Amino acid sequence: MDAPPPDYALLHWRSQEAPLRARVESWRDLLSRKLLPADVRPLHDDPFRVDVQLRALPGLIFSWGAVDASHYRRPRSITNEEDDDFVLLANLDGEFVSTQNGHDVKLGAGEACLMACIDPGEFYRPALGNVVCIRIPSENLASLVPHLHDRTRTIIRQDSEALRLLTSYIGVLGGTQTLSTPELRSSIVSHIHKLAALVLQPTQDNYARIENTGLKAARLRAVKSYVFKNLGRGDLNVGEVAAHIRLTPRSLQLLLEEEGTTFSAFALQSRLARVYAALTDRRNRHRTIGDIAFECGFGDVSYFNRAFRRRYGASPTEIRNQSVLRSN
Repeated sequence: MDAPPPDYALLHWRSQEAPLRARVESWRDLLSRKLLPADVRPLHDDPFRVDVQLRALPGLIFSWGAVDASHYRRPRSITNEEDDDFVLLANLDGEFVSTQNGHDVKLGAGEACLMACIDPGEFYRPALGNVVCIRIPSENLASLVPHLHDRTRTIIRQDSEALRLLTSYIGVLGGTQTLSTPELRSSIVSHIHKLAALVLQPTQDNYARIENTGLKAARLRAVKSYVFKNLGRGDLNVGEVAAHIRLTPRSLQLLLEEEGTTFSAFALQSRLARVYAALTDRRNRHRTIGDIAFECGFGDVSYFNRAFRRRYGASPTEIRNQSVLRSN
């Protein structure tokens, strides 16, 4: 596996930013250098479309996004006999076909499969669709999942909770954050390794071994991600979030209680933090405090003002004025 960039920043590649005639070659070059060497051939004559994001961390590379109809070949001449990595590919929509060692694996929407980097193969994407690819060294999976090569023939179905959590976890890691601390990078890598192990071997014993780390962390991150995306809705409730994550409301509450909070307290603190960030952003100076509070999900201005003062020890107006003075 290639060494990751020193800042571990997100790489976002869009085909429309490359010259039209160089799109396929540019995509082939990026794919081969960053994720997996392969020859690429489009399946139609229209402008080739790709919109993918990629991160490289120590012991892990993952990418996700939309890829146009295309055929990928990995003949023996471009595989590395010393490469013992595996790629877990999740097909989020449409259809994807993998052929390795004479075995065809056809993935429908929401399904996944494991591919061995050492094996030659061919892969088809019949139409534009979204995929998640996670490349992991075998040593990080072997202790949790025996007989990895045997699992390259298995389809992971869309009803797999671990698969849903894994793809959700990957999606949350989008954005421009650099994951700058070694502790954060190590934690993320560990969580993804353990979730991948659960995807590949969802046995009761494996769940018991990983339950307190990767699985709970992924569930918690999925809860927080959904709440953050919907903070502006005043009617957001624990039942809706639990249904989205496919947990019972009580299980979700217990998950948050282990973090020392409740659903209502977490939602309130998240809304207050978003208001605080907006008030201290000079780009929002023209906006009223009431408008910002309403946009962040507060329907009662009096309640908002009380909650804000309890949290920050000052009124929203005082926080805004302090920010203005600091920036002048």
